[in-house]
Amino acid sequence: MDSIHIRIGHNLQRIRKQRGLSLDKVAIKTKVSKGMLHQIERGDVQPTVTTVWKIATGLNISFSSLLKDEDAAVSVVTRKELPDITEDDGKCKVYLLFPFDPQILMEIFTIELGPGGSYCSSPHNEGVQEYITVDRPFGLRVMFRTAT
Repeated sequence: MDSIHIRIGHNLQRIRKQRGLSLDKVAIKTKVSKGMLHQIERGDVQPTVTTVWKIATGLNISFSSLLKDEDAAVSVVTRKELPDITEDDGKCKVYLLFPFDPQILMEIFTIELGPGGSYCSSPHNEGVQEYITVDRPFGLRVMFRTAT
């Protein structure tokens, strides 16, 4: 975890850039000098509570949004113990890892095929892209057939 003043600086810079604001514009909105804002973004100074409050109020953001740790860039997902769906007499197990997200138009699941198991998928809608990775024990033969 970074020191609080480093986090404040990173969060301020991230928010400012996301909004397409220059240091000059932020200085006008917050009534904090451009030089002080620059020092805060670089992590050179520990801003006072009053200064952080002015920045939050001027940018119309929560006080805590300047203090919080950034969201992790990586999510670790572990497979559930029980599958969401089973078929082929239990030889095919489907585990949902990430449900469909309408913003990124994607879902992720894993299919586990036991010995002698098979799975045949219905055709996807036009424009859908499917990505397949295969994790297989040594000696197992995998065959894909794509129907158009």
